[in-house]
Amino acid sequence: MKLMLLYLAILPSILLGFYIYHKDKVEKEPTSLLTKTFISGALSGVMVIAISYFYHIFQYQYDTPLKTLYYSFVLVAFIEELAKFLMFYLVCYKRREFNYQYDGVVYSCFLALGFATLENILYVFALQDFFTVVYRGILTVPAHVFFAIFMGYYFGIARHYRRYHSPRKERKFLLYSLFGPVLLHGFFDYALLSKSNLGLIFFLIFIFVLYITSFQKVRRASREDKHI
Repeated sequence: MKLMLLYLAILPSILLGFYIYHKDKVEKEPTSLLTKTFISGALSGVMVIAISYFYHIFQYQYDTPLKTLYYSFVLVAFIEELAKFLMFYLVCYKRREFNYQYDGVVYSCFLALGFATLENILYVFALQDFFTVVYRGILTVPAHVFFAIFMGYYFGIARHYRRYHSPRKERKFLLYSLFGPVLLHGFFDYALLSKSNLGLIFFLIFIFVLYITSFQKVRRASREDKHI
């Protein structure tokens, strides 16, 4: 049973990773660097767990709308996306292999998949619940990847301006690459945790729009990929 749950926990990451990698039409990224990026994503997950334990975030009671907002956007979205952002910047951003704009999407997605895979495995083995595996496979793992698509897209633009010595524009898109995913992630969690019919409706609409726009952005970034 545990082995089957493990397979199901990592299957969404494998499928999404293959799709993102397949869309890299111009120049495939080195397997060694993608592996390192994936592992770095898992390490960012370890970092988030350590911070959460240290600041007792797991025990935070979000029993009012304002506390739920703070929990969703600050204690979860900002901390998790900042950890992934820092790992991307340290591991991938200045690498010479990062020479096409779509590369940012590939690296950020593999990093997010490392994060989401670790998170999913921990949830699955803690709860040992088949429903949890299915729910996280359909919603949570893809959501991390979709947030990463936006992060990597803006990292690619920032890298472009870095090459052409425009630090102001580079900083602008680096901020986009952090706070774009934070806003998406925060809204995802807030709508999910709001425990109201209206919140559920907004959540379902948000997921639908996020799926569509994310795949559109991947296809467009892949089709219009250019050297940076």
